[in-house]
Amino acid sequence: MSPFDALDISEREQVEANVIAPLVDPCQALVDQLADLQADLQVETDPFVRRLIIQQIARVRAQLSACRAAQPTSNLAIVGSEHTQATQFFLFNGRGSGFAANNTVPLVADKDLMLRVYVNRTTLPQFPIPASVTGQVTYAGHPDLVPINGPITGMPSSSIDRGNANHTLNFRVPAGHCTGVVTFTMTVFDPANPGNAASRSKPVTFSASFDSVPRVRIHGVLIHYTGRGLNIAAPTGVDLVNTLVWVGRVYPISGFNYTACEVVDFNGDLTVGGGGGCGTGWNQLFNMLWNMRAASGTNDVFVGLLPNGVPTSGVIGCGGGGVAIAYNGGGQVLAQEIGHAFGRAHAPCGNPGGPDPNYPTYNSYPSGSIGEFGFDTSNSQVHNPVSTFDYMSYCGPVWTSPYTYVGLKNAITASPAAAHPQRAGSRHLEGEYLFLNFRMHKDGRVEVMNSFHLPTPSPPLEMGRETSVGCDLLCKDGAVLESHLCRLTNPHHDEGGPSVEFYEAIRWNDKTHTITFYRDGKVCHTIEVEERAPEVAFSATQQAERRPEMMRLEWSAKPATAAKQAQGPLQYILRYSNDAGRTWRAVAANLTENSHVVNLDMLPGGEECMFQVVASSGVRTAVANTKPFAVPRKPRKGYILSPEKSGVTFRQGEEVVFLGGGFSPNFATTDFEDVVWTSDRDGVIGTGYQVITHLLSAGRHRISIGFPDGLGGEASASVFVTIK
Repeated sequence: MSPFDALDISEREQVEANVIAPLVDPCQALVDQLADLQADLQVETDPFVRRLIIQQIARVRAQLSACRAAQPTSNLAIVGSEHTQATQFFLFNGRGSGFAANNTVPLVADKDLMLRVYVNRTTLPQFPIPASVTGQVTYAGHPDLVPINGPITGMPSSSIDRGNANHTLNFRVPAGHCTGVVTFTMTVFDPANPGNAASRSKPVTFSASFDSVPRVRIHGVLIHYTGRGLNIAAPTGVDLVNTLVWVGRVYPISGFNYTACEVVDFNGDLTVGGGGGCGTGWNQLFNMLWNMRAASGTNDVFVGLLPNGVPTSGVIGCGGGGVAIAYNGGGQVLAQEIGHAFGRAHAPCGNPGGPDPNYPTYNSYPSGSIGEFGFDTSNSQVHNPVSTFDYMSYCGPVWTSPYTYVGLKNAITASPAAAHPQRAGSRHLEGEYLFLNFRMHKDGRVEVMNSFHLPTPSPPLEMGRETSVGCDLLCKDGAVLESHLCRLTNPHHDEGGPSVEFYEAIRWNDKTHTITFYRDGKVCHTIEVEERAPEVAFSATQQAERRPEMMRLEWSAKPATAAKQAQGPLQYILRYSNDAGRTWRAVAANLTENSHVVNLDMLPGGEECMFQVVASSGVRTAVANTKPFAVPRKPRKGYILSPEKSGVTFRQGEEVVFLGGGFSPNFATTDFEDVVWTSDRDGVIGTGYQVITHLLSAGRHRISIGFPDGLGGEASASVFVTIK
């Protein structure tokens, strides 16, 4: 009688599984085949047949090696890894778009990377069966990474929900480590048996390549609102940085380079709609910032920040053509408006004007969906494409899609010539340009808004879709001096609407006598340009006695006395230079008064500083300069924005977000790699504008940020946190 006959069926199955099964080699057939071939080779004498046998032996050996590698060595296996900085193509258990191959959204240098590791936990009886799973990631030159959320519950891979952050082991690679090509090796194991090989997965190795993407250059315009009988103070520079934090999370960049910051007065009425675009009041504000940008000769994004409390008709932002405007704290709105500033159209949800016809339909997700599971690396929040929409749409809640993310990466990295190669030979040359702003009505009538011509080293990039509208600069005998096709700089305008505004940069010719405007190839309006420019001169520059940083500037101006007078009242732009006029930046635009007060603390210093007033009578322009004067150069100052104040307490193991940097009007933003964060207890904890860590030891920490101040010294700032 067999010894198994005395066991009931369940006991017998258990013995067979635990005793007999491990003795069966799943690769045995290949082992036997290899032995037979080697035996045949020993006795075979025919050279041709021996070559065939040797080839067969090589193939079987390769198959045997693959078979051995495929055999489980534990109940844990890594079955996938998602590499995301905000969004990523990744299809797992049907969760994802399948729109492109896994992990093909490009990675950006100096931006936090999250490695989401997908683990299959099986229950093979010959190995220990772990209840929970943790792991580690190794890469050369840096300490091993531990998961920010481990251990997690062990489960079969078929049960993993990609939309649940705790169904994967998540490893944060610090931004400062994300450069060049980095090779990572991942292993997962049972935390109860970390040293047991039978409780550890096979390692998985892969390489990630990080693309260098320029930081977006931001020229801040903080708006002091004086309209509708109100007097609402401008937001601060810190408000601007905090508002852009959310934008940095969803943009393919390592951060922003703040090049300048101005406080300007605005008294327009944002409750007035109509006029196409964002509405008459918003269009007025947009025009002011566009003129400031044009007069600064830069391709920086001019970001206008409104204080909360300014009345509006429902519009909460406007952008296009290098300009973006939103309210203080409106990071999600600014993400869309800066997208417009880089030429991005709306995503098709919420009935926006001019939706992008190329926006993809991802899987069966709704129109305008983000298409893939977004991941916020700052807090591990997962954004589901079933119910989350691209921030370029009018639907919510919002995150970024791969389409917008990659499109912005391409726009930000593109050179001016690459942006419009068909016109690069003439469009992007240094010289004098007419910055022509006009409103065209449906019947073809044109109103020229405040326009001016100035020499510039860098005319604004042409952005927005081409239209059927154009204009020609003609000399007195009717010959065409320059011909220009217009674009919809502000995507909120509809070319077929009652009126549409254009903001154009056209190479200026001083012989211009007439400007003709045409639509669909037919001239619909003509204006004659003033024969002479107005006359302008500074009459006074005076610093306040008790506040020497405040300078009051006054000038006198009058239209030319020639027969052709101004198209309207004289308007002014005030510019500043700290290098004797080699470069200029606008500090105010669309001025109608003959005086203005400027805060010198917000301007870069130098030994040969001067102001310039630009006076326009409609098109023709005159300028006047002050005499050079000295302004102290400003070293960088350090700022810690998160935590906002000292004394905050965190639990040990909890993630702490440190956000900060340095800025000065002279030296702009600190370079990413120069920003070093340290703890007086734990030493260096990271580099860059943002450091997120869960490894601080228990106790009270003085967290400091340090970097060069630009004048040969060091700048720093500190905050105290307690880890319990």
